[in-house]
This record gives sequence, structure tokens and C-alpha cells, in this order.
Amino acid sequence: MSKYIYICSANFSGSTLLDLLIGSHSRIESLGEISQLPKDLSLNALCTCGKQVKSCSVWIKVINIMSEKLGIDINKNPYFLNLGNIRTRVNTDVNNNSTFYTFKRKLKSAFRYSELSFGAPFLSSLITDVHKGIKNNFLLYEAVISVLGADAIVDSSKDYLKAVDLYKNAPEKVRIILLIRDGRAVFFSGLKRNFSYKKSLNSWKNLYTRALPLIRKHVAPEHVLQIRYEDLVNDIHYELAKICEFVGFHFEKEMIDFTRKTHHITAGNDIRFCKSSAIRKPDMLWKEKMTKEDLKYFEKKAGTLNQAFGYH
Repeated sequence: MSKYIYICSANFSGSTLLDLLIGSHSRIESLGEISQLPKDLSLNALCTCGKQVKSCSVWIKVINIMSEKLGIDINKNPYFLNLGNIRTRVNTDVNNNSTFYTFKRKLKSAFRYSELSFGAPFLSSLITDVHKGIKNNFLLYEAVISVLGADAIVDSSKDYLKAVDLYKNAPEKVRIILLIRDGRAVFFSGLKRNFSYKKSLNSWKNLYTRALPLIRKHVAPEHVLQIRYEDLVNDIHYELAKICEFVGFHFEKEMIDFTRKTHHITAGNDIRFCKSSAIRKPDMLWKEKMTKEDLKYFEKKAGTLNQAFGYH
């Protein structure tokens, strides 16, 4: 039985939906993009239960446990947790939106990537806070498990470096789900938001071109499961049963109704606030709206990778 289930994916790939579905198991709890918790605490963001995070009875207990274990008032110093890279362009917080913060975050990610890719142990001394942050993630997971009486948690923070670090620290307990969506759909999602060609493509392309080699190098093949978003929404029963078998739990048909259970997610797609569990079929609008120039650019830059995932 796995204790920590981590969803690694690109943006706009359905990670929040998958998190909610898995976390709707009677013995598993959803955390959403828990890397964002320091910012959510700083901004007192809305929890999926309907209360602000600092008023949520679950998070009050969890933060009290964390404060006691770490010897610091987490409500006053939420960024001390350092649970992973924090998005600076969504629900902006002045404490993590500076140019310096963004530069430092990218630099440390580059150091960790180099260390994992090329075996450069001398870089560890430059990112000691990253390693401490991984330990804090496990402390947080255990606090949530204790408060909610669960057997396992789901973290959909998506970051592949965090996925590998978590696994290397607890390979017997961590299982990674690599969630993939047709790159053309993700690319189109960026274009709809008026992102440039490069920005619309790179968040998808870069994640998988960097994540796949690291996961293959550091994670046992039987401990990572590749799921396609389109397969999930087209045959949710089958895919969830496959996931449950992978993480060592029995499938429960009630999981499909993710609104049945009260979740305590503070960051993720707005689907977490939906009142209905009805799941829409994959958005294929890109087939109608993308121009020949759009598709030509995508195929030139990422067509081979997309085909490798079975998209033709």
C-alpha cells in the first residue's frame, strides 16, 4: 500500500480532477497543489471545504502540528515550510512575486536538475533548503493523515523534481502518477490565454522532456504509472481501478462522485469548487480553432514527443 501518491504533469492537464477522484477514496485524502500552501496561508486563500484556510478546522490542526514539530509559528512564517516552487503569477503574493524570488527559484531548480541528471553532489550545499523542504513535505503529509485518519494522501503539485526527490527519500512509500494530455490541447490552452507560441508550448514540452529521463533514472518502473487525461475522462471507471491497483487500494465506485466527499484543497483548478461531479469529455476545440500555422509550429517543435505518448 502506497502512503504518498504524487501527480506529476504539465499545466492544463487535469491534475486537480485526478487528485479529487483519487482523494475521494474512503482511505485517501486530496491535498491539491500543496507546494502552494505557504502562499495560500499568507493570502488566507479559500479551502475547498468553503472556509478560508486559516479558519478551516483541518488546516488549523495541521498547521498547529507543523508549528510544534518545526518550532516556529507557521501562520506567521508560512514560507518557512518551503514545500516546493510557488507560482508567482496566480493569486500574487508580494512575499513571493519579486524578481529576486523568481531568479532564486529557477537557479535552485537548475542546480537540483543538474545534481539529479549528472551526479554533481557538490551542488547539494547550495540547495540545503530544498532538501529541508522535502522533509517538511513528509511532515505535512503525516500531519494531514493524522488529523483526517487517512491511510494515504495525494499531492498534485506537478513538479517533476519534487516527484523524484520525494521518491528518493521514501521509495517504499511514494508512488508517482505521470499524467499526460495531448500536447496540442495544452498548446491551444496557452494560445487562448494570449500566450506566445513559445510560452504556450514550453511548459508542456519542457516538463516531459526533462521529467522522463529523470524518472527513468531514479524511479523503479513499477513505481510510476503513466495515465492519459483523455483515457481517464473517457473510461473513468477503468482508469481509476487501474490507479487503485497501482497504489495498493481497492477501487470504490463512490470515488467517481468526487463532490460526495468534503475535500481540503487550497490550490488547484476551480473544478475543486464544482457542485457536480459530471465529467466532461475532452475538449477537442483545438481541432476546430487551431490554424495550420499553429499546428505546423507544434508539429515541428513537439510532434515527435506527442506521438510517443500515442497521440496521432
